[in-house]
Amino acid sequence: MTHAHRKSLLLSLLFALFALCLSVYYIYSSYQDAHQQIKTRLENDSFLIAEWIKGGFTSSDYLLRDVISQVGLSELHYPPKNPEQHAKRKAFLRDKLSTLPNGMLMGLFNSQCLVTHTNAKDGFDASDRDYCKAMMTEPERKTVVSQAYTANNGQLNITQGRKFDFDQPGFKGMAALAINPSFFADLMTPLNYGKQSNITIFDSNLTLLARKPAVPEKIGSRIHQPHAEAFLKTRQSHMFLDIDSPVDGLKRLFILRNVDDLPFLIIIGAAHQEWQANWRQRTGIILVALFLILLLAAFGLYSYWSVLRHLKELERMKSEAEQLARIDMLTGVSNRRDFTEKAEICFAHFKRHNNPLSVIMLDADHFKHINDHYGHHVGDQVLQQLGSTLKNTLRTSDINGRLGGEEFAAILPDTNLEQAQLLAERLRAEIERIQIHTDNGQVHCTASFGAAQANNDDSFHTLFKRADDAMYRAKAKGRNRVEVMDRVM
Repeated sequence: MTHAHRKSLLLSLLFALFALCLSVYYIYSSYQDAHQQIKTRLENDSFLIAEWIKGGFTSSDYLLRDVISQVGLSELHYPPKNPEQHAKRKAFLRDKLSTLPNGMLMGLFNSQCLVTHTNAKDGFDASDRDYCKAMMTEPERKTVVSQAYTANNGQLNITQGRKFDFDQPGFKGMAALAINPSFFADLMTPLNYGKQSNITIFDSNLTLLARKPAVPEKIGSRIHQPHAEAFLKTRQSHMFLDIDSPVDGLKRLFILRNVDDLPFLIIIGAAHQEWQANWRQRTGIILVALFLILLLAAFGLYSYWSVLRHLKELERMKSEAEQLARIDMLTGVSNRRDFTEKAEICFAHFKRHNNPLSVIMLDADHFKHINDHYGHHVGDQVLQQLGSTLKNTLRTSDINGRLGGEEFAAILPDTNLEQAQLLAERLRAEIERIQIHTDNGQVHCTASFGAAQANNDDSFHTLFKRADDAMYRAKAKGRNRVEVMDRVM
């Protein structure tokens, strides 16, 4: 063998070794990417379902607020003192219930938790129900959402209630809704992980409320889930588990997520065979390419460059996806996750340097009426205008975002309460000038604002809570105004 042969053989072997090492690295890194992508998807989808659940119960709570605002204490009697008025109030409840797609029953309860009015049969004593006990024994509680239970009519439901506030001590009664658990199944429709993966929603007693793929015979049953039981005891917001399923033995990556302030648990399990399918396919391609590289070094080098280009494109797509994940697609401002992360950084800077820091919370007035009267497409235009006004009015150093629904927030570095109030007034005036032309006439927009300045003993959450309280005070004082919270409540 000549020197040229030996040298070319050595170079070929070195190149083949280099290609082999590079291929192993790519297979490993692409696996890591696939693993991170499925974790991100599980985290985002479970968060999305949780937000949908919270949004649904927020909407029904607004319905309960509307009901209790129109009912007087004198009406909460059974048998009724005025049969004609009683019949009208029952018709009123039926009309309100018809606006809620998953509502089953709506009722009014007196101070003994006796049902005085309902769209079904009156006179039921619910005082032994957990939701009644909670409302009757916890003076500070204003609302309740029960775990799933089987009602007297044999149907599984969840009860949501709101206490009457007659400016008198003690429990005077409440308005409540029975909600069909099919509401949870509807939330899963847009999500698809494959035939071997599953999405489930439980209450905090691990009663099965919904599952995809569906198992109708199990709905309403309490499921033994040791990992879920252990997770609920930790009180974490979410947790990942990579385990073999105790049911079918398939390896799955699970996320378990609590729904904030509600007694529900979301579990999504992505089967390894499904989320790794693309990675395994790419691995096969790399091995074939490596075999061809051993036969033809030049083709192998070309294939390697193609892989690099492919990696760069994947990184670009990942970067774009991460950017999109931080933007509220409807309004163009930061979404709740991105806003919260940036706001926490600002708050940490305030804690270190003690520079002034203020927060503005705002909520569109009569937004439900706009959606109901003009349609959700007009409601979307209102939200887009609010987002545009925030971006165009606030300073470049300010951070703004949409927290959910019609609620927005801004955090203002190096800004005291007086300056924050002036800025909120500017925003309020700009929003008041918004007009949206529709087939049913012009829609005028207003918003209620709350502002608060960070104190040394504030936490991140108490600062936003004070701004939120100020905003609700603006709502209570007639809306389209700015209220400030100048001390810790």
